[in-house]
Amino acid sequence: METNENISAQEKWVKLIGQWKESGLSQAEFCRQHNFDRRYFSKWKSKLEQGKNETPFLEIPLNVPRISHRYDLNIGLNVRANGEIVISIRR
Repeated sequence: METNENISAQEKWVKLIGQWKESGLSQAEFCRQHNFDRRYFSKWKSKLEQGKNETPFLEIPLNVPRISHRYDLNIGLNVRANGEIVISIRR
């Protein structure tokens, strides 16, 4: 679980790394000019890049037509290790 302190640190580093990318400077030169420890900068850069590889949450709206009869449905959602999503609907 991330604390507010971690979130604000993350926001800070997202901005700084964005500034570095826009600067056209090497990572070492950017760190030198801003008095950052290059290893710490690299740690945050790696941490943020790993976060990009995580699969974001995707909400899938389920439009079920209105019907005049009542049905009890069991809806299952399985995500397999290979990323395949299986949706099952049973009466």
